[in-house]
Amino acid sequence: VLRQEEIKVSLLNLASEISPGEFNSVKICDLLCQIKAKLIGLSVWDSTVPSVVAAIRMAKQRRTDATFILGGPAASTIGKELMARFPWIDAVVQGEGESAILSVIRYLSSTKKDVSALAKGVFIRAGTKVLEGAASRPQLNGERIPIPNYTVIDETKYGRAEISMSRGCAHRCKFCSVNSAWGKGVRFRNLEDAILEIHELKKHENVDSSLLHVLDDSFMSHFDKVTAFCRELKRLSWRQHFTCYARIDDLSEERLDYLIDAGCRGVFIGLEAPRLKGVKGFSKDEILRRIGSASDRINVFTSMIWGDPSETRGDFEATISLAEELFKLSDRVAVNLFQLAPLSGTFYCRHYREPKFDKDTIPGLVYPEYLPGLNQDPDVFSLIEANGDLFPAFYRVRTEDYFWKKQRVDDKITALLSGSNVPVKVVACKRG
Repeated sequence: VLRQEEIKVSLLNLASEISPGEFNSVKICDLLCQIKAKLIGLSVWDSTVPSVVAAIRMAKQRRTDATFILGGPAASTIGKELMARFPWIDAVVQGEGESAILSVIRYLSSTKKDVSALAKGVFIRAGTKVLEGAASRPQLNGERIPIPNYTVIDETKYGRAEISMSRGCAHRCKFCSVNSAWGKGVRFRNLEDAILEIHELKKHENVDSSLLHVLDDSFMSHFDKVTAFCRELKRLSWRQHFTCYARIDDLSEERLDYLIDAGCRGVFIGLEAPRLKGVKGFSKDEILRRIGSASDRINVFTSMIWGDPSETRGDFEATISLAEELFKLSDRVAVNLFQLAPLSGTFYCRHYREPKFDKDTIPGLVYPEYLPGLNQDPDVFSLIEANGDLFPAFYRVRTEDYFWKKQRVDDKITALLSGSNVPVKVVACKRG
């Protein structure tokens, strides 16, 4: 969108520039200060937003000429509040950046500063005031969702390519922030555009033999679109396999045949029902049977969440038991067991966030243990501790028996990894 308007643009991926062991606000600040552009946009999710906020505060002291804009999932849910509380943030764009960023640039570059031309969902600082855009900004549908410009990416740094067939999600899970960031419902891209994007990816040297991952949470929800995608993928003359998200009810033999015939080599299955006595009518035995059958043919990545406020000890033990049996099922089945995180914009953030911050109970999905301890980054630690409503994902969900459950999870994982008959699954990631 920017390049079509002949605006110079470059892209910097902080994850490829900062090693996990050195991730902190100072490193982010140093990178921001090396950027020559005067307009710097940062896409943030819950896990990175406090570090980015702290980094911008430091960068502002060294880069007085720079304007910093926040966008992405976290900015879409708490952006207005971030602007109100942190005066060093210059602007926020909620939702889809493609439909709003040009109005921001035109506003900043104009001498008249006509706020009525700013798109709805844009917040911009003017002195001590925060101005809110009101200009019409319809959601992008079908052919209006642009194909990314891959010339700004150094593809040699990545071991897989990713593509989105839609935006939004058909489901309204209480733990997920997708709908609060994208808006309700699903908007499907034109199949022709998706295939054209794959052809664009094919032009890059490292992508031709890599893995293609379909990012959509609702990829399998409309199987007629899946079959059309699979047919088109088979027609492409390149050595490509793909992985995708699915639900347990999608793992029928007929659907697997379609996927595998088109080159599918793995599926990611969420089993996040509050009580794992069964998922949408599926018993535990049927879940194991379906995943076991699928793993005979492809890799299966399973994910479960513990710590729901309505979860009894019996429900929790059912989750642990299923995780254990899945772990032992096959060396082609991976198991994720995550502590429930009160992500911004979600039901749990609004109703069940524990008010007191405890660095030892941060959900691993939000801040994994391989990152440096937050107490090593005092600016970020202070921000999180003082602004729980803005950074709720770093807090735990308020639930009974939390510490008993956490210890139970730790003990079970330790036992599984040290078991003599249980293989330790190690996933090798190309280029880190």
